Amino acid sequence: MREQIPENPEPNGESPSQRKAYRLALIRYFVWREGPVARAQIAESLGLNLPTVSNCVGELLSSRDLVEEGYADSTGGRKPQLLDINEKKGSVIGLTFSSRGISSAWADLKGQLYNIRIYPFDFSLGPTAALETLKQAVAEQIDAVRLTPPCRADLPNRGGAFGSRGHALWDIARLPSF
Repeated sequence: MREQIPENPEPNGESPSQRKAYRLALIRYFVWREGPVARAQIAESLGLNLPTVSNCVGELLSSRDLVEEGYADSTGGRKPQLLDINEKKGSVIGLTFSSRGISSAWADLKGQLYNIRIYPFDFSLGPTAALETLKQAVAEQIDAVRLTPPCRADLPNRGGAFGSRGHALWDIARLPSF
């Protein structure tokens, strides 16, 4: 079950830059979970005013964290622009362990799995062999992420463990059982 989005989007006692960073992260997370969504829906759902949402969305569009994804149906006025997470902005490498071995894959930020692999492994071979198999699985997924054209140009090296852009408010995606 997913965690609830915090009710109070403004942490008390924080500096203006910390509050702004929190709002940007909260909006990014909301759009990732609920997108595509309109600015008005973001404002209403998160309890923020529309100018604040519009300013934050402008920054998130400039940084290419969000993308514009068409228009919603009109309710009488202008059609609202829909926003969604930029799935090419980052990736996640996932590993699972089972009696059949180590499974690995990588996913874009919309959860589309790529390069699903199973590395057969006998756990009786001990921890050193397990770590070597794990190291091989991770290395091959890193190489796969780097070689995938739609993501490579949008994945600047941010010094993360796998060179991908992560965010503390994103859910953990689970690999399917094999």
